[in-house]
Amino acid sequence: MPYATVQDLQDRLGEAKLVQLTDLGDPPNGLVDAAVAQRALDDAEAEIDGYLVGRYALPLASAPASLRVHCLTIAHYRLLGDAAGENIRDDYK
Repeated sequence: MPYATVQDLQDRLGEAKLVQLTDLGDPPNGLVDAAVAQRALDDAEAEIDGYLVGRYALPLASAPASLRVHCLTIAHYRLLGDAAGENIRDDYK
């Protein structure tokens, strides 16, 4: 069970922002690249699981809503990369 979906990420960031972060084509096509967004979510989920693995049996049968928020925050940070501002880095930490 995923902690967050591409649609969750789009709902949180807005479509225009998610297009800006994921449309890496040359030339850009002006659309959300779901594969890029999903890769960021998968990486975020793996990071979360790394913290949970010693305490809980994974995968979780039911994930608390707070994990969705953390997954989205981590994915956003990863999509921004070096362009992440101080607020985003603080949220990630």
